[in-house]
Amino acid sequence: MTEYFEVDAEKDLKSMDTFLEDWKYYEFLKNLALNNKSIVGYRDHKYTVQKNTEIDLGMEKYKNIHYNIELPIENEQYLSNKLIVFLCLLIE
Repeated sequence: MTEYFEVDAEKDLKSMDTFLEDWKYYEFLKNLALNNKSIVGYRDHKYTVQKNTEIDLGMEKYKNIHYNIELPIENEQYLSNKLIVFLCLLIE
């Protein structure tokens, strides 16, 4: 279920920095994490909140791990092929 958290327009930095500038917003963000929720979007002073188990990153998923495997854009002949890993952790 998607929830929304609206912030005061004057305090809204239109980024996650908003939650560092106001103690009440910081506490809200901390409680989200403690309740396995994350901010997944933003529009017009409203931050979109979802449970970590409901977030769709558009990737393959194994249990709580979202992943995507891509071939290299260019096959570099002078370097050995290495696996590059980007992590997005949604901790429960």
